[in-house]
Amino acid sequence: MPILDQLAECRPHGLHSLDPRAGVDIKKVKALIGGEICLCGNVHCAALQTGTLEEVRESAEYCLTWGKPGGGYIFCTSNIPFKGMPAERYTFILDLWKRMRDYKAREDL
Repeated sequence: MPILDQLAECRPHGLHSLDPRAGVDIKKVKALIGGEICLCGNVHCAALQTGTLEEVRESAEYCLTWGKPGGGYIFCTSNIPFKGMPAERYTFILDLWKRMRDYKAREDL
């Protein structure tokens, strides 16, 4: 978050590894630069490995709720699915994405 403005000045097409453990909040990032740069990630990887299903669900729903409006968001984890991450946890967030993936018309936002 402290260097977000500097990253945006570089005019990348997208930013990935938006990690909530590092204090990066998709809601804040979307408000600051979401109209300029595609945002990727922010689903909490550590929660996927060691958290409860409720923590995983909350992280994934938060990302979809705040990342999707206006477009320019790719739903994914804050990092790569790493060794030791239960595959069923990743499937869990993909199923959640399938239920929440549709975008509403702009006037519905």
